[in-house]
Amino acid sequence: MHHQGQRENDPEARATRNRVAVAVAAILGLFLLTLFFFLLEGRSGYGGTADAGDGLGGDGDNPYAARLDRGDGTGSAMRGDGDAGTGEDGSATEQEAPPDTPEGEGEQDEPKATDGEPARQGAEQDPKKDAGEEAAKKKAAPKPPPPEEKKKPDPLPNIDPELLAMKDMELETRKSKKKRDDIKYRSGPYKGRTAGKRGGATARKRGMTKESEAAVERGLAWLARVQNKKNGSWSRSGHSIGETSLALLAFLGAGYTHKSGKYKDTVRMGLDYLLANFQSKTGRFANSGNFYEQGIATMALCEAYGMTRDKRLKKTAQSTLDCIFTNCGPTGGFGYGGPGDDTHLTSFQVMGIKAGKLARFKTDKKVIKRIQKYYDNALNDDGTTGYSSRGAGTPDGVRTAVGLFARMFLGSKPKDRDVVKIAEVLHKVGPQINNCYQIYDGSYGMYQVGGKYWKEWNKRCRDQVIELQIRGGADDGAWPGANARGGGQVVSTAFYIMSLEVYYRFLRVNRK
Repeated sequence: MHHQGQRENDPEARATRNRVAVAVAAILGLFLLTLFFFLLEGRSGYGGTADAGDGLGGDGDNPYAARLDRGDGTGSAMRGDGDAGTGEDGSATEQEAPPDTPEGEGEQDEPKATDGEPARQGAEQDPKKDAGEEAAKKKAAPKPPPPEEKKKPDPLPNIDPELLAMKDMELETRKSKKKRDDIKYRSGPYKGRTAGKRGGATARKRGMTKESEAAVERGLAWLARVQNKKNGSWSRSGHSIGETSLALLAFLGAGYTHKSGKYKDTVRMGLDYLLANFQSKTGRFANSGNFYEQGIATMALCEAYGMTRDKRLKKTAQSTLDCIFTNCGPTGGFGYGGPGDDTHLTSFQVMGIKAGKLARFKTDKKVIKRIQKYYDNALNDDGTTGYSSRGAGTPDGVRTAVGLFARMFLGSKPKDRDVVKIAEVLHKVGPQINNCYQIYDGSYGMYQVGGKYWKEWNKRCRDQVIELQIRGGADDGAWPGANARGGGQVVSTAFYIMSLEVYYRFLRVNRK
């Protein structure tokens, strides 16, 4: 016992015990401090799992989100979320304060020491407060403008607009649940002809008026009254195929077909007459005296098929078109019996070919080029077109108007030198109101040229044609038959009606 008391009172032993106690306390303190910081790190999200998805700045999936949102105003700039930072060009951008927040309220005070937790720079803020402030910032930040859509280049920049319209018509036909022969064409090359809604704003802009449309309707009413109700024909001058075809073209131009519209029975009977007189072996028609009628009948059948897709018409229409290509002369011209050299008669074959192309029938490109060459050879240096060759034209003649009409529908462009030359001649001469052929050919030719030539022509032509129409009596709505130069009243009336349908009968072509 004595020795034990000596060891406890020994200064050296007491010093050793104190050193051991200090060491143990130091080790224990270091352990507790390490544990404390480890818990703090877990709370701050440094490990990326403790508070993932808690809405702090919307970066729950980012293990460095808490670092970026330190609360000192730099986190948003580093993320580039639109609240602060730099623009696309590297220039500084201003950070907007949340709405209704007093200036400086968003700044954070230095963290203060509290019992049990030492003060440290960059201490974490309350998560709920952080989430609320971040949401307010995002709400206040202006939304960036949507990226500008790059305009897709036109894949078909030089394609005839009528061909594009025909493609639209094909697509609509395929999508329609109705039968192909009962489709209401709201697109395609005939889209301007919808009965009751003809032309639209474009036609009105180019000169169509209520008065011109009223004249069209009066003329069609007269044609319907004078039709032969027994066989469906029109024949006042002995050319039943030609007269019937022209009358049908007047109805078709206004949107009336044998499938729809108030004149569907009238149109059906006229088409039945053509079909009944068609000769399949030759591709021509009985009761037809010349190739004028062949071209006009081809145009009527092709348009009727194109507007309705009536399979009953398809084979006959293609056969009449083939007959035109087969009978083209070696120089590209046509005559009364087939091959020949008459620029006016040839223009009616151009009309038939035009209608065939729009209805998507097979055509002969080589023959079309030959016809183009034919009109080139008939053009005089002064812009007039001859009867069959150079030197036979007259400035006020029908054939000069025919030269422009045919040339435009064979592929010439409005600014072509020869086109401008012919347009200048017609511009100076003006419409010859008492000649229905010159009015028809001149109107369609000048309409295709457009610009000042069409504006002036329409100004001088339209109202005079309307005034020329007969009002009252049995022939109310008709035009004088003498203006057809022997063709008769059905012919003159049909041509004048079609002249007033110019605003919507065909699309303008070859504009590029």
